[in-house]
Amino acid sequence: MLETALELFHGLVGPQQHDVELTDAVLGALSPLITEPGYTDALTVFVRARERELRELYRDFGHGTTHDRDPGGWPGPRYVLVRQPEGLVLAELLTRRPLPLAQTWNGVLPDVLLDDMAMAWPFRS
Repeated sequence: MLETALELFHGLVGPQQHDVELTDAVLGALSPLITEPGYTDALTVFVRARERELRELYRDFGHGTTHDRDPGGWPGPRYVLVRQPEGLVLAELLTRRPLPLAQTWNGVLPDVLLDDMAMAWPFRS
């Protein structure tokens, strides 16, 4: 799953560093939703179908933007998950399964992380 997310992420934004520990924590928390058979294929289809919106997301919230330097988030800049490969997974889940995502996230990771991602990703199906 991580390999697919990294490949898709780098395909959209080019080579970017990311917080490996944060990636592990988020994907670990989401494992009940993303370990089902065929999820990597579903993520790939989603990214290909939403490439324009995802590029807008990275343009507005990605590396080098004002949001990348805003220290008001957890524990650093706001919207940090946009600049992480697992942000693609979160965009897919916010679009297709927001309620299971919220239930799985609740109490596991800081709410501000998911709240920021939800604010940055306004595209719903």
